[in-house]
Amino acid sequence: MDLTLSQILKLIQDSGVPGLLLLIVVSGAQKWWVFGWLYRDLQRDRDEWKRLALHGTKIVEEMTSIGEEAVRVARERG
Repeated sequence: MDLTLSQILKLIQDSGVPGLLLLIVVSGAQKWWVFGWLYRDLQRDRDEWKRLALHGTKIVEEMTSIGEEAVRVARERG
């Protein structure tokens, strides 16, 4: 069911507040827009994964530095 903007506005105008509330629920269920609480949850989840990824990258960089130092010392010792 594809509605144009003018059809949606006409439907809201004809049905009043109950129609508007129904449109909000239906449009959220159809994923035409995202409910605020869901958006905030997804942002928190995204930020947590980003923090973990950056932390993991830092650990790898430190381990690489340690490995490079070990190779350098081993080469110096012959």
